[in-house]
Amino acid sequence: MTLYLHRQDIQDLNKVSEKEALNIMREIRATYNLPKKRYISVRAYCQYFMVTKEDVYKLLSTAKRANASQGPSESKVSQLSATA
Repeated sequence: MTLYLHRQDIQDLNKVSEKEALNIMREIRATYNLPKKRYISVRAYCQYFMVTKEDVYKLLSTAKRANASQGPSESKVSQLSATA
Protein backbone atom coordinates (compact mmCIF):
# COMPACT_ATOMS: atom_id res chain seq x y z
CA MET A 1 0.00 0.00 0.00
CA THR A 2 1.45 3.35 -1.06
CA LEU A 3 1.75 6.00 1.65
CA TYR A 4 3.06 8.80 -0.56
CA LEU A 5 2.01 10.02 -3.99
CA HIS A 6 4.47 10.91 -6.70
CA ARG A 7 3.87 13.32 -9.56
CA GLN A 8 2.78 10.50 -11.86
CA ASP A 9 0.22 9.36 -9.29
CA ILE A 10 -1.26 12.87 -9.14
CA GLN A 11 -1.39 12.90 -12.95
CA ASP A 12 -3.22 9.58 -12.99
CA LEU A 13 -5.65 10.52 -10.22
CA ASN A 14 -6.55 13.95 -11.60
CA LYS A 15 -6.01 13.19 -15.29
CA VAL A 16 -3.86 16.28 -15.73
CA SER A 17 -0.56 17.17 -17.36
CA GLU A 18 2.81 16.96 -15.63
CA LYS A 19 2.87 20.72 -15.09
CA GLU A 20 -0.62 20.77 -13.58
CA ALA A 21 0.25 17.81 -11.31
CA LEU A 22 3.27 19.76 -10.02
CA ASN A 23 1.02 22.77 -9.40
CA ILE A 24 -1.41 20.60 -7.43
CA MET A 25 1.46 19.23 -5.37
CA ARG A 26 2.65 22.79 -4.72
CA GLU A 27 -0.85 23.82 -3.57
CA ILE A 28 -1.15 20.85 -1.22
CA ARG A 29 2.30 21.56 0.25
CA ALA A 30 1.38 25.21 0.80
CA THR A 31 -1.97 24.33 2.37
CA TYR A 32 -0.45 21.91 4.89
CA ASN A 33 2.95 23.63 5.30
CA LEU A 34 4.86 20.63 3.96
CA PRO A 35 8.53 20.79 2.91
CA LYS A 36 9.08 21.65 -0.77
CA LYS A 37 11.07 18.52 -1.57
CA ARG A 38 8.67 16.01 -0.08
CA TYR A 39 6.18 13.69 -1.74
CA ILE A 40 2.52 14.20 -0.95
CA SER A 41 1.02 11.78 1.56
CA VAL A 42 -2.16 9.97 0.64
CA ARG A 43 -3.68 11.46 3.78
CA ALA A 44 -2.90 15.06 2.73
CA TYR A 45 -4.22 14.37 -0.79
CA CYS A 46 -7.44 12.90 0.62
CA GLN A 47 -7.96 15.84 2.97
CA TYR A 48 -7.27 18.38 0.23
CA PHE A 49 -9.65 16.80 -2.30
CA MET A 50 -12.10 15.44 0.30
CA VAL A 51 -11.93 11.85 -0.95
CA THR A 52 -11.41 8.56 0.86
CA LYS A 53 -8.18 6.56 0.87
CA GLU A 54 -10.07 3.60 -0.58
CA ASP A 55 -11.12 5.67 -3.60
CA VAL A 56 -7.54 6.84 -4.15
CA TYR A 57 -6.12 3.31 -3.95
CA LYS A 58 -8.81 1.99 -6.27
CA LEU A 59 -8.15 4.69 -8.87
CA LEU A 60 -4.39 4.20 -8.64
CA SER A 61 -4.63 0.44 -9.13
CA THR A 62 -6.93 0.96 -12.12
CA ALA A 63 -4.55 3.54 -13.64
CA LYS A 64 -1.49 1.34 -13.10
CA ARG A 65 -3.22 -1.63 -14.75
CA ALA A 66 -4.21 0.56 -17.72
CA ASN A 67 -0.64 1.88 -18.05
CA ALA A 68 0.78 -1.64 -17.81
CA SER A 69 -1.49 -2.94 -20.57
CA GLN A 70 -0.25 -0.25 -22.99
CA GLY A 71 3.21 -0.38 -24.44
CA PRO A 72 5.50 2.53 -23.60
CA SER A 73 5.16 4.06 -27.04
CA GLU A 74 1.38 3.61 -27.13
CA SER A 75 1.03 5.31 -23.76
CA LYS A 76 3.03 8.33 -24.93
CA VAL A 77 1.08 8.60 -28.18
CA SER A 78 -2.30 8.43 -26.42
CA GLN A 79 -1.22 11.07 -23.91
CA LEU A 80 0.02 13.38 -26.66
CA SER A 81 -3.08 12.94 -28.80
CA ALA A 82 -5.34 13.56 -25.80
CA THR A 83 -3.71 16.93 -25.14
CA ALA A 84 -3.69 18.06 -28.77
